[in-house]
Amino acid sequence: MLELEWRIKVVSEKPFVENALINMYMESSRVNYAENVFKGMSIHVRDVISWNTMITGYIWYKKHSLALALFRLMVQEQGNGILDPGILVKVMPAVVSLQQGREIHGFGLKRGYCRSNLYFSSSLLHMYAEYGAVNSAAKLFENLGNRDVVTWTAMITAYAKHGRSEDSLRLFNNMRRQGLKPNNITFTSVFITCSQAGLVEEAKEYFNCMTQEYGLMPEVHNYAALVDMLCRTGQLREALMFIEAMPVKPTAPIWGALLASCGKRCGEARMIRETMKRCRMKNVVGLSALHVTN
Repeated sequence: MLELEWRIKVVSEKPFVENALINMYMESSRVNYAENVFKGMSIHVRDVISWNTMITGYIWYKKHSLALALFRLMVQEQGNGILDPGILVKVMPAVVSLQQGREIHGFGLKRGYCRSNLYFSSSLLHMYAEYGAVNSAAKLFENLGNRDVVTWTAMITAYAKHGRSEDSLRLFNNMRRQGLKPNNITFTSVFITCSQAGLVEEAKEYFNCMTQEYGLMPEVHNYAALVDMLCRTGQLREALMFIEAMPVKPTAPIWGALLASCGKRCGEARMIRETMKRCRMKNVVGLSALHVTN
């Protein structure tokens, strides 16, 4: 294989040859080979595809520190001119601290990507939410030139994740007033918000809004959020009835929410088991142990 590399490089010095080799090695899990090809390229030969492929490969194989280090080297060697939104988005999973996230945000600001590329903006919103910097996320959101359903949902989710129910629902209703159509993920965040705030009736209204006003078909994660809400508010029997009426097969997270709500109450655990049998669902790990313990 190394001889093949040498013969190809003799024929052509264009970077697409090396880029193809890097991609091939990354796809075949030969990360060291990809690194050797990349290191053998001069600074002037490496292009955006070379850097992109290496960074993407590192992230795919969970080598996040290497991905971030390579990103910094790219900026050092090539300057901001080589940066594109795709590279910035791909390097985001390598971020392991708020400081690193702000660093990536800074690069995006210099290139104007925060306002022009909604995909990059959404990844920043998720990053700030992940590290609890909700106010930073809100400031970024307010400064966006254009917003789509993804960015609205990212901000609604950020508020929901950190218990800011009032802000989450306010933003959701603002989104509706501006004529944007929420998607299923948006509604899951709304249901989670209602669950945290104990807004059962409001959640039911939003569920009807999802299906009737927007014509969305509920997905499993929508049902799971509603079941979790009913369990959190102590409405276990209603949760069981809701599960039995669902047009989709219950998943492990749904049963897990029920199990967490019944704790060590043997009668309720037995009731869940009976419902699972009616739904033709195998035992969820933990249910049998709960039954035996009691």
